[in-house]
Amino acid sequence: MMILPIPRSWILSRTAERIYLYCAILSMALSGTWIGTRAAQIFAGKPTLSPGTATALLLILFAEVVGAALLWVAMQYFWFGFDHSSWLMRAFWFLVLWSVLPLFWALYYFFVYRKELGAQRMRSTPAIGPHG
Repeated sequence: MMILPIPRSWILSRTAERIYLYCAILSMALSGTWIGTRAAQIFAGKPTLSPGTATALLLILFAEVVGAALLWVAMQYFWFGFDHSSWLMRAFWFLVLWSVLPLFWALYYFFVYRKELGAQRMRSTPAIGPHG
């Protein structure tokens, strides 16, 4: 695996958190668009989309695919280098991250990445005593 020169301070920064939040939203939207489009095609009994619908869908999908891809790469990098969960949880999340549905990548962001950010911030925040 290639080690990218991404410092720990970036992965756990508020800017990265915000970017990955937007990517998680786009990733969930990609899953919804994909499932919704397939369900609509099945319901309508049409195997292909009309040219106008396909063009509009491509414009929407472009942003969603870029966001989902960025989230997938970032969460893979976080899983390999920063996730300190038990081996059983890491094995579970490995399967989730290598799944096809981008919704699962967003779940890793919300349940593992953000939890680790909260723990990091709690450790770095100085405790204020009763006199100070």
